[in-house]
Amino acid sequence: MQTIHRDCVVGLIVSSDGKILLGKKNPRAGGVYPDAWHLPGGGIEPGESHHDALVREVKEETGINIIGIQADFIDGAGYGESTKTDKATGEQVLCRMTFYTYRIHLPYPAANIRVRLESDLVEAVWASVPELANYWLTPPSMILFSKLGYI
Repeated sequence: MQTIHRDCVVGLIVSSDGKILLGKKNPRAGGVYPDAWHLPGGGIEPGESHHDALVREVKEETGINIIGIQADFIDGAGYGESTKTDKATGEQVLCRMTFYTYRIHLPYPAANIRVRLESDLVEAVWASVPELANYWLTPPSMILFSKLGYI
């Protein structure tokens, strides 16, 4: 099995009432960690800055435009690996990922933030910190939330 490496940006999107946006990917779309709840994000394209990748990925996956909203870098030690289907070849590959996570504070309560599921996500939920334990999270998200004292 071929192995690929991706540097990824991740948005820990927090509403003004302290809820965190989680998304679930389409398990038939070939992405990593199918059926698990994710923080929005994805691969950094060649020549793209972390900030530009974060803006693009959050917009693609959630429909939320974060241009002009502060994104604070909180972790660069996130790591994960998962098999996925290569969209170009249909082959299974092992994807090794390094995650660069940014906290994005939105100035609105979760109920007032419109989420449009676009690219990879098929479900979304705003979860309070105590509710995170009720979701099957990706392994990297579990490690991050543990580091932050959320779970």
